[in-house]
Amino acid sequence: MKILCRQVLAVVLMLTLVFPAWSATYRVDDVVVQGNRRVELETIMPLLSVKPGTEATSEQIDDDIRAIYGLGRFEDIQAEIVDQNGARVLIYRLKERPLVRRITFEGNDEFDDTKLQTLIPLKTPDIYEPKVVDRSIKAIQAEYVKEGYYGVKISPEVKVDDRNEAEVVFHIKEGEKVLVDNIIFEGNTVFSDRHLKKVMQTKERWFLSWLTGRGTYLEDVLENDLLLIADEYLNRGYIQVKVKKPVIMISEDGKLLDIFIQIDEGDQFTVGDIDMDGDLLKPREELLKTLSLKPGEIFSRKKLREDVLALSDLYADQGYAFVNVAPLSNLDTEKNLINLKFQIEKGEKVHIHRIHISGNTKTRDKVIRRE
Repeated sequence: MKILCRQVLAVVLMLTLVFPAWSATYRVDDVVVQGNRRVELETIMPLLSVKPGTEATSEQIDDDIRAIYGLGRFEDIQAEIVDQNGARVLIYRLKERPLVRRITFEGNDEFDDTKLQTLIPLKTPDIYEPKVVDRSIKAIQAEYVKEGYYGVKISPEVKVDDRNEAEVVFHIKEGEKVLVDNIIFEGNTVFSDRHLKKVMQTKERWFLSWLTGRGTYLEDVLENDLLLIADEYLNRGYIQVKVKKPVIMISEDGKLLDIFIQIDEGDQFTVGDIDMDGDLLKPREELLKTLSLKPGEIFSRKKLREDVLALSDLYADQGYAFVNVAPLSNLDTEKNLINLKFQIEKGEKVHIHRIHISGNTKTRDKVIRRE
């Protein structure tokens, strides 16, 4: 008398709640597990709540099937109560997932097998899991998309032998590299489309793209382009600019794409108060004079970086090689001002004890030290 089919069938679980027959109690004289080849009985039996010589309900058998499925080693589990010589035996019939012994790739020209192997979570030897294969396909697709192969198609094939060992073959149709047809901006008033396109490394295709490679879409390059666009605004005082994630529209033939970039520029900020704090080697006013940023001018992140570097070099020249210069900012959104304070921690002074010179076969040490 078969009392349960695959756990994954939601209908069966619903019937358990609806029909009283599924809540019946069964006398179990013995419990037998069949079909396991690689998974030891010592691993399975402790998971079972139904024990020989007890009475069991369908809910208990459901729970046992779930517990066995939880091992992740089986693709099918059935439970059946049979009469054997007057005894009622509960049999769990298991079908193990195959063991992956080999992984191969076909149709890949852009990446070699070694590269693809490092990308995928599927490994050998390991138990075959469809979810892991799906994740492997997504990982390969993502790498191809980064290189401009938006139309790549990947299909897996599983070959299982009579020993229940599998070879997983990834069939890859790379297609052609996608070219950028149009780059379209929305929300930009400070900079023209032409100016922003010059800032970007990603370019639109032209008639010699087949020769020069111009217009090739690369995902990581586009991500960096968004930072370059934001940096252009930050150097003009637009410190609240937001360059949103681009929308990619691919043509029907999969050969061209359009890139839509939306920009929220925000307001332009000028420099307010500038102050110094911490370990000051010179008077505050003297240090402030070394800065390229001045109160009342348009804020520029480029100048701020240059000022941090200049202060670091000034301290390093005095022996403080590990100085930490932290620019702290405070925004006044009503007046569109950014107030700055350079917090300086000079750290320990560094002394040069001895200079070792090696590799000089023709020039003497003293000559090198003198130079």
